[in-house]
Amino acid sequence: MSNFTRRTLVKGGTAAMTAGALTGPALLEWAKAWAQSAPWKPEKDAKLSMLRWKYFVQSEDDAFVKLIEAFTKATGVKVDIARESYEDVQPKASVAANTGTGPDLFWGLYSLPHLFPQKCVDVTDVADYLGKKYGGWVPSAVTYGKSGNKWIAIPVCYSGNMINYRVAASQAASSSSERVNSVLSPRKASRRSRSYASGSFRLNALL
Repeated sequence: MSNFTRRTLVKGGTAAMTAGALTGPALLEWAKAWAQSAPWKPEKDAKLSMLRWKYFVQSEDDAFVKLIEAFTKATGVKVDIARESYEDVQPKASVAANTGTGPDLFWGLYSLPHLFPQKCVDVTDVADYLGKKYGGWVPSAVTYGKSGNKWIAIPVCYSGNMINYRVAASQAASSSSERVNSVLSPRKASRRSRSYASGSFRLNALL
């Protein structure tokens, strides 16, 4: 195994997040085992800084802090955590990317690294390591984790959503659709003379 630079440590640090389901002594033991077997070794006195959004649930933040503490005890690498409001993470990440200063790690939405893909550290080796060890990545993780053939982010979680519709709202939308269709009828008649892109743009603009 070889020693790597401070920036390379960023790659190895994200792998520890896979231990999120463990707690207490088991979490620390897992972190120590990972630190011993991981293909990345931190340099002496290495430190990391991370910016994430403020927690929505206290227990989530408590578990996150314990995870980072286990990583620090296992590797000797201190991680400074800063928290900002949800809306402030993206602009602060953009400033850091453009100036080359600021936190080493950002916890943001799937779209965040694609705002400045050329500024992100290549973490392909980390993604390949995790994929092989834990059974691969789902297609959407690959889509948003990569820019071209290079991984620029490590997906850590998914959030589920269920959309509910009120019956009254659906009925109102139905009557509105009839009015929209009546307006669109003349446009549909002349669609053959327009390109598909133009027709789509006009429909989106109208709606």
